[in-house]
Amino acid sequence: MLASHALLFTLLLALPASSGPVAVNSDEATALAAFARRVKAPGTTIDDDTTLAPFFAALDRGADERVNVAFFGNSLIAADRIVNVVRHRLVEQIGDGGRGFLLADRLAAYGPRDRTARRASGWTACTVGDVPPLPASRGVGFGIAGIVHVADVAGAHSVFTLQPGDTVATVFGAVVRGRGALQARFDRGVWQDVVTVFGVDLVDGERTISVVRRLEIPAASRTLELKALSASTIVHGVALEHDGGGVVIDTFGVPAVDATLWLGTDPLTLSAHLAARDPDLVVVMLGGNETKRVSWRRRDIDEVGTDLRALIHRVRDAENTPCLIIGPIDAVVGKDAAEPFRQRPQLDAVNATHRVVAHDE
Repeated sequence: MLASHALLFTLLLALPASSGPVAVNSDEATALAAFARRVKAPGTTIDDDTTLAPFFAALDRGADERVNVAFFGNSLIAADRIVNVVRHRLVEQIGDGGRGFLLADRLAAYGPRDRTARRASGWTACTVGDVPPLPASRGVGFGIAGIVHVADVAGAHSVFTLQPGDTVATVFGAVVRGRGALQARFDRGVWQDVVTVFGVDLVDGERTISVVRRLEIPAASRTLELKALSASTIVHGVALEHDGGGVVIDTFGVPAVDATLWLGTDPLTLSAHLAARDPDLVVVMLGGNETKRVSWRRRDIDEVGTDLRALIHRVRDAENTPCLIIGPIDAVVGKDAAEPFRQRPQLDAVNATHRVVAHDE
């Protein structure tokens, strides 16, 4: 289903559990609602929320069973300044299931580490948005994050700070011909093999074997460390979760991407990762970069619809997974125009295309 021109914190007002709206009286929720009124952002309704009934039912069970959400998008999502609001709102209603999927390092040498390792060194970040692709990503199958970190040297490492309640760490790596092995340890303890290059024979035509390694976190552990044993080792990310119920929202955002570039993921790797994350809801929020590329004549509107449809098929994986498509927020023509704050005329066409695809799918 589709919601368009939505600010996500107001959209969440339209996402109650199936038993009815949950009253949220936190200072944060009150402040967000007041801000929405002040900037005249009333939010939007969902075209047909009946298709989200399985997700609402999962929220009803969320106190006892973990609820997983996979949120795909572009730089707006990568910055986690939209999804974090959704995450906070649902966690305060349902409970905290853990931070979910985290990257091995940041995408650049700046910015927060809310969704990455606490500290890291020795990695090159490669994404499906790299045009042309970086040499380090040659032969790599991109997975659920649309991002991999590739070791520049032996000893490249990432240290994740564990939080109270973290009981399971799932490491997402890969065996690729000619690339290195990966190890993990807790609190400077004994290293464990996560990915090994020994005894693995890649058959003809098979580029990558996806490795999803589930590690039980020892009680009272404070850190999880990953280490590359040689240059070219690949890490997709690490998921940190609690036992029991609560909400986990994974942020899968890649700067500069559109649906076309997201299709640069490797279907087998992505499918293995989706099976491991097992989302109760898939959310796709794209369209801003499509709007620009249509205006620049680098995409046509038919391509926008075709590629969004293909992406939905790929990220849902299982046909019965509820899916929410969110159309692009306002996009203006920019500072160099005579009327810089005028809406790009292509925006309405992109939103209309997203709506058609959402209803069809």
